[in-house]
Amino acid sequence: MRHRNPPSRFRLRFVAALAAAAFFAVSAAQAENAPADDRSQAIQQRFQQQIQPLIAKYCLRCHNADKMKSGIRVDQADGTLAGRRVFLWRDIREQVTDEAMPPEDEPQPSTEERQLLAAWVDDAVAMLRARKQANNGSVRRLTVSQYRNTLRDLLGLEDDLTETLPPEAISKEGFANNTQSMLLSPLLVEAYFNIAEQAIDRCLVDEQSPPEIQNFRMDLGKKINPEPCPDKLILGALSHLLEN
Repeated sequence: MRHRNPPSRFRLRFVAALAAAAFFAVSAAQAENAPADDRSQAIQQRFQQQIQPLIAKYCLRCHNADKMKSGIRVDQADGTLAGRRVFLWRDIREQVTDEAMPPEDEPQPSTEERQLLAAWVDDAVAMLRARKQANNGSVRRLTVSQYRNTLRDLLGLEDDLTETLPPEAISKEGFANNTQSMLLSPLLVEAYFNIAEQAIDRCLVDEQSPPEIQNFRMDLGKKINPEPCPDKLILGALSHLLEN
């Protein structure tokens, strides 16, 4: 049954709500270049005075631009933990405190020097976590199946109206819900609104308008198919073989 003349204000709000269900915000992007405060300046000063000499003394000979053993270089280390550098420093801390690095045939730092580096990494990571992060994040849309399920859950609509939407892009890792491939375009926004309009049109009922009556005819009997399938067994429901 169709709602032929629904209230316009209610209809527009409902369409907007359904279309908005196609979009949701993901985790906020971290600000890598937050303004430096007193604590970060102290961390930088400790790096220059205490940690950088240790790196130059024990690590630089094997982890520079020319050698890069294990794919790691520390000649460009400046004490910042922006981006993926926090993982690098955590790994360096673990290798040094476990005495896995430097190798046994290389000069070894003292226990105090190992503890000094570990304490600096811990303080730098704690400072990074305490830093105020930006609240603006990226926005992605629901996948086609997620939007279809949303319509079914909200409206009880079993009809699939999402066939007009383009298929999901597959990421290099093989996922169809990768955030980078779930971007929005004006054409997609328009498509979501059109689908929401169709869904509401099928679900809302106008009490003043009679339902549309549809008639179907089905002919049964032996004369309907003069040339039946010659096979003795045919495939029936639930993949069961039935006698023809």
